[in-house]
Amino acid sequence: MLGFNHLGRMGQLGNQMFQYASLKGIARNRGFDYMVANNEDPVVDSLGNRLYTELFNPFDLDVKQGVLETDRYIQEPHFHFSEELFDNCPDNTSLVGYYQTPMYFNHIKDEIRKDFTFRKEILEPCKEIMGKTEDAIALHIRRGDFITNVENHYNQGLDYYEQALKRFDKRREVIIFSDDTEWCNKQKLFQPDRFLIAENNSPYIDMCLMGMCTGFIIANSTFSWWPAWLSEAEDKDVVYPKQWFGITGYTKDHDVSDLFPRRWVKI
Repeated sequence: MLGFNHLGRMGQLGNQMFQYASLKGIARNRGFDYMVANNEDPVVDSLGNRLYTELFNPFDLDVKQGVLETDRYIQEPHFHFSEELFDNCPDNTSLVGYYQTPMYFNHIKDEIRKDFTFRKEILEPCKEIMGKTEDAIALHIRRGDFITNVENHYNQGLDYYEQALKRFDKRREVIIFSDDTEWCNKQKLFQPDRFLIAENNSPYIDMCLMGMCTGFIIANSTFSWWPAWLSEAEDKDVVYPKQWFGITGYTKDHDVSDLFPRRWVKI
């Protein structure tokens, strides 16, 4: 049995999706069962983020919940894919880390896409909203803790979004998703009629709506990485920023080369 006892204590929804998917992928590769902790009581991290296991709010996951009774905890050896861990992770182990590469779960990607199907109460209103648009581009801007923790998170400038937009047909509608819509509304780049800023939605609605688009300009955030990866749109175009982490903090040396599918375009 493999577990993830720290689920809900190391990052929010996008991070938790990686942790769950990688745990399942490693367990399946090793022939083990797996379980995840459901840490429902929030804790506040150093940036003011409320952390708890929110994975079960948007998704109806059929997985054993609980804390794995073990003294063996294995920290990911580095940020990129570890073949040693993937092939040799011992039984009765709780994983620790972020595990942010699809290489841990590419072999079960269809199962992961099924696992991350949004609950009906989220999915149905999103279908109704997106039924009014066609061939839209999802553009994600993350500010919030990226503004307050500049050492470890890189705040993308408008130049990235301007360059990314040039890769798409100017006639296509662009839906902007952000945790700072007030700032987005003030930017001249987003003033033309083709831009629509999604406002007053829950994070789950935003992630679901993003996944229904057919083009993606993602931020350096797992929150928009996942809709782009989950999208089953044919010939989808995905653009991501070359600067993923901060340039001075402990994340500056993280190797993210395994994070992005080959077809995605770096700018």
